[in-house]
Amino acid sequence: MIYKFSALIVALTMSFSVWMPAATAATVASRGPEQVVTTTVQAIIKILNHRQDKKHLNEHDRQQIRAILEGNFNFREMARHSMGPPWRQLDDAHRNEFVSMFRQIMEYTYGNRLSGYHGQTIAYNHAEFRRNKARIQSRVTDGSTITPVDYLLKKSSAGWLVYDIKIEGVSMINTFRQDFSGVIDHKGIDGFFQALHKKVAALIAKDQSTNG
Repeated sequence: MIYKFSALIVALTMSFSVWMPAATAATVASRGPEQVVTTTVQAIIKILNHRQDKKHLNEHDRQQIRAILEGNFNFREMARHSMGPPWRQLDDAHRNEFVSMFRQIMEYTYGNRLSGYHGQTIAYNHAEFRRNKARIQSRVTDGSTITPVDYLLKKSSAGWLVYDIKIEGVSMINTFRQDFSGVIDHKGIDGFFQALHKKVAALIAKDQSTNG
């Protein structure tokens, strides 16, 4: 369970006052990497603590998560690295399509694991910088189990944004890339897109069945 929660915090980091006031573009751009990570995770936890259904995420929960992620994650950068070299073969329309599907896969795989949150605590180290990148190391404690979770951020014109998360040293982006490359090698780009569409549809159907 600790791994599932950590993984999600992916997406989460993936997550979320139960409501955070809207920040101006200037405020967002001025935040340091530590603030990006800690405020995002704290906001998620508040959402999880205040949800009506402690076992599932409803659409209202998801909408709040999506809003928070939008300003803290660089989904295009994550999608590009997850696909690897084949990204260069795509036109803008297919890149946008892939980024959209990638976000949905993150939401319905990692995101759903947030429902398993039950009061785990998180401690953070100070940011480590290397040029325009930063790493925030954290430790998720669940009883006697401690799981290291690293957040990797990159400075952009929009400020510091998360582009990868490592759980116990395993990169989320590299895991996706291994999965994607196997499908691309076997089915080609067109077959890969068809497979992703089917996967997204199956994940959404499963979620609706579970929460319906």
